[in-house]
Amino acid sequence: MRQVIVNLVSNAIRAMNKGCITIRTRPLKDKEQLLFSVEDTGIGIPEDRLNQIFEPLTKTDNSFTCRLGESGLGTTISRELVKLMGRRIWVESTPGKGSAFHFTIKTVIPDPALKK
Repeated sequence: MRQVIVNLVSNAIRAMNKGCITIRTRPLKDKEQLLFSVEDTGIGIPEDRLNQIFEPLTKTDNSFTCRLGESGLGTTISRELVKLMGRRIWVESTPGKGSAFHFTIKTVIPDPALKK
């Protein structure tokens, strides 16, 4: 989980020259999952690139990402880590306004009998 957050925040930092990054978490209705979101007010991702963003070495703008030294693997690694946890990751984005990457994780609810 930590590596996924680091990857998504790193991408958000590279996508911005001003604005903000927001990290949110909240329980889902079934209370057995947490939703994590990393939102930025950066350059956004064109709609025709959203389906490719989790593929290896896919970049939204080669000149921008090359200038910043991006490898193009952060979102791919994040997708694989989330899949290993049996969960999903997705992105919503508006060019010129920013992106929001979301992923879920299973929560572990402690057994009250173990507290004794």
